[in-house]
Amino acid sequence: MLFVLPALSEDNEIFQKLNAKIVAIEPQRKCVDYLASKFKNITIENIGLGSKNEFKTFYEADSSVLSTFSSDYIEKVKNTRHKTSIWKKSIEIEIKTLEMLIEKYGEPKFIKVDVEGFELEVFKGLKHKIGVVSFEYNIPELQVEMIACMEQLNSIGYELFNFSKGETLLMNEKWLTLNDFLLLLDNKEINMSNFGDIYVK
Repeated sequence: MLFVLPALSEDNEIFQKLNAKIVAIEPQRKCVDYLASKFKNITIENIGLGSKNEFKTFYEADSSVLSTFSSDYIEKVKNTRHKTSIWKKSIEIEIKTLEMLIEKYGEPKFIKVDVEGFELEVFKGLKHKIGVVSFEYNIPELQVEMIACMEQLNSIGYELFNFSKGETLLMNEKWLTLNDFLLLLDNKEINMSNFGDIYVK
């Protein structure tokens, strides 16, 4: 079983080809409707994920993939990589935690998180190590947040780290400890890559 948030169409197509059981988390109603019409064999939760059970303001962008619960994210990217984007309205969305999803559906083998600057709050809602986790990074704007996510996951038992630049495959044959991984930032192997995914196990 896989947890995917938000419920990106491309990810679901790949995972369905692998015959995976998918639980997709998607706060945007229009995206839920689209996914429900396209995929018949996935479970979709029309919620957000965070550190605790609450309702939180969700900022909808003109491009759905940039919508976010993080106002800090908007401030950091609106004048740089996404300066042509507009966050045009906000709504209140129910937030649950990864632990709540695990209690409901069981433990996943893989968790993919791509939530535009809200990743740390999502991981604060996970209290124990399960399967493999991946999350998107954006640097330089969100390098501090990237490291905080890695430290949070390390604190609950995740020990090995890897990454992919952009939409590529894993960059290192050998998985690294957190300390060794962070050394990659000193030689700019990651921080010149703009964006990609961190993998943790």
